[in-house]
Amino acid sequence: MTVRHPEETATGDQIAGLRRGKGVQSIEVGHELIRTLIDSKQPMHLGELAARSAMSPSKAHAYLVSYRQIGMVAKDSATGRYGLGPLAVELGIAGYATHNPVRIAERAIALLRQRGFDAAMFISIWTSRGAMVVASGAGNSAILPFDIRVGYYSSLHLTATGQVCVAHADPGEVSGLLELERAAGAASTILPEPARLTAIAAEIRKSGYRIVADQLIPGMAGIAVPIRAAGGEALGAVLTAILPAGPEAESDMASALINAVHESSGGFGGVRNAWDAAA
Repeated sequence: MTVRHPEETATGDQIAGLRRGKGVQSIEVGHELIRTLIDSKQPMHLGELAARSAMSPSKAHAYLVSYRQIGMVAKDSATGRYGLGPLAVELGIAGYATHNPVRIAERAIALLRQRGFDAAMFISIWTSRGAMVVASGAGNSAILPFDIRVGYYSSLHLTATGQVCVAHADPGEVSGLLELERAAGAASTILPEPARLTAIAAEIRKSGYRIVADQLIPGMAGIAVPIRAAGGEALGAVLTAILPAGPEAESDMASALINAVHESSGGFGGVRNAWDAAA
């Protein structure tokens, strides 16, 4: 399927609007309420929701009335709190189901299971907040000291998943997230310096994978590979396996991950520069 840029089919006035970034301002303003509910991961009272969205309660209420009517937001009649509604859930499910890189990764996990690899595996996608887990491949998750659940964000400094994202995502967007992570980090946590991360990113782009051992989980190694389309382009997703650290096991797992992703991408397409387009 050929994907055409909007300017190829727009009229002169429409092109001018596109280049100015013309849009519906009320949608952009109301989006702050939805983003706040997403970030909070729990229902909120009107006052708190409005304050955290940087708008007055009366203004927020007007938006919430409309959002409730279309199902984007729901209000708990018992507590009066607002949360994401059924339409938001449907959008999330539809987006997940149609996100090609995730489908490629799921197919790769199935291949790896068939070949006897029982490492704990999970799939992450690149978002405006960083690398977020969207699915788990189960496996031998009992070896992990904690659950890696859907919605978990991997450290961009300290994990194989995060470092693969740093290697392939937009440098401008990544730099801001790295600064936030560094500012929020505990004083006792030693983070790689920017120059070291730059060198790691170059290594990842050359080798096609990243191994991080004995970092967040002592005695364990994380091996991450970017999901690639049939043409080889890195897409906005990462497949990661976690297993007991050891040079031979790590090397075998890295090779297996790369091969599985390569085989799995044959049946699916992808959008070039998907990292840059990630929400």
